Amino acid sequence: MRTLVLIARTLVCLLVLAPLAACARPDEPLPFGARSQDCATCHVDQAEAFSGSAHARSDASPVLAALIPRATARWGAAAGNFCARCHTPSHAAMTGDPDAEVTITCVTCHAAIGNRGERDGLLLVDPSAPLGGPFDDPEPTPAHASRAAPLVASSSLCGTCHEVTGPSVFVEATLSEHRVSVSDPSDPSCASCHLPRLEDGPIALGAEASRQRRDHRFVGIDPPWGASAEQRTDAARESAALVARALALELTVADGEALVRVTNVGARHAVPTGVSFLRDVWIDVELVAADGASEHLPRVITLGDQPMRAGEPVALITDADAVERHRLDAGQSAEVRVEVPPGAHVIATLRARAFRADVLDALELGSRADEVPVLEVARLEE
Repeated sequence: MRTLVLIARTLVCLLVLAPLAACARPDEPLPFGARSQDCATCHVDQAEAFSGSAHARSDASPVLAALIPRATARWGAAAGNFCARCHTPSHAAMTGDPDAEVTITCVTCHAAIGNRGERDGLLLVDPSAPLGGPFDDPEPTPAHASRAAPLVASSSLCGTCHEVTGPSVFVEATLSEHRVSVSDPSDPSCASCHLPRLEDGPIALGAEASRQRRDHRFVGIDPPWGASAEQRTDAARESAALVARALALELTVADGEALVRVTNVGARHAVPTGVSFLRDVWIDVELVAADGASEHLPRVITLGDQPMRAGEPVALITDADAVERHRLDAGQSAEVRVEVPPGAHVIATLRARAFRADVLDALELGSRADEVPVLEVARLEE
């Protein structure tokens, strides 16, 4: 059956590309548009994976929609522009297509030609240029002109949006954290974790060259708002696995005391990162006595920056005048010691959530809380 599907896809591709082969020219690299669905004509697997990503829905987050008017009210109209540059970049619409997506699309990365700074969404995109990929020998195609583009595989591209310098206390320092934490002079890019490698093979229907392929789901912690139930389940599983590779949970019980420790062993940036003032990572401990009675100790360790105003915690960054930093830099640990009653069994559970519950409540999004799953990252018993 899979063979028949692949044959059918190939036939569709050939039928679409046949009339293009005669008219496509290097100065017309996108003869059939710049929408993601256009790219999906031949890059089937990549487009399908991308469709279930948070990037493909960069404009659909209700958290974003609820924060923008608050940011504008607090810091002025320019504050909304910071959000728009990354979440609604309109790169596909630059081709003049009135139906093009106003969100992150394939051309956002593959038509990027540089940036005006590694921050604040200052990305330079030219859909009229040949499309770029991370290969030194781009394969000719009748669909569009191609070029070698090291930028596509670089942390500089990702950092253009994942480094935000304001307004005010609204700061994301993921690229800076990455640059500090990476000691390898080859500078492993963000793709090594967030676009994990797949089996090598052709990257498009009808292509012959075997390429290094990557998973275009852009694995992160943000939920893919509006995705199908299957896509949300897959995303949650991948998110939990990503955090599990980043954080190592340890539990040692001795002499009536439990040592609970969590260490950033795998992330090449702080954890949590990005909008860390929205994130929630924590460890719960349960003490189970020999008779089955249990005592729950919630949040013996909590990670995630805390917005503050006049020295008091607040839910939203738009209400804050300062931020308390509660993250683990690469290689850093946090630990706590818990008294254990004689004969008690100890269970430590590491959990994570994209958005804190108090944030969702403050943004009046409690009704959509079920779309923000609590991820069980690790569980240890002693």
